[in-house]
Amino acid sequence: PMCTALTYEALIDDLIGIRNGCIQIDESLLKADNGETETSSSMEDENPKPKSRKKVPFHLNSNNDLYKEIRDESITVLMKKLNEKARKLKQIREQVNKSSE
Repeated sequence: PMCTALTYEALIDDLIGIRNGCIQIDESLLKADNGETETSSSMEDENPKPKSRKKVPFHLNSNNDLYKEIRDESITVLMKKLNEKARKLKQIREQVNKSSE
């Protein structure tokens, strides 16, 4: 109780629980990640559909480049690293948008 592991992977294990390299997450999170659009606000729909409560396994392994890079990072440097990655992705997206115009 007095000791808490302070890496990204350890926090996932503490908060969600990792079993056999997998976590159980809401199916709707994967659908949104795969490019399917979901309404961000239920107020936008007259008849809002409930989000899926079905839990599906999500594998945490080194096949995902970002997870591979941050899984053992200390949480003290994790946010800085993720902010840098987000800025780079934003720059790439802006360049792609400019070139497609």
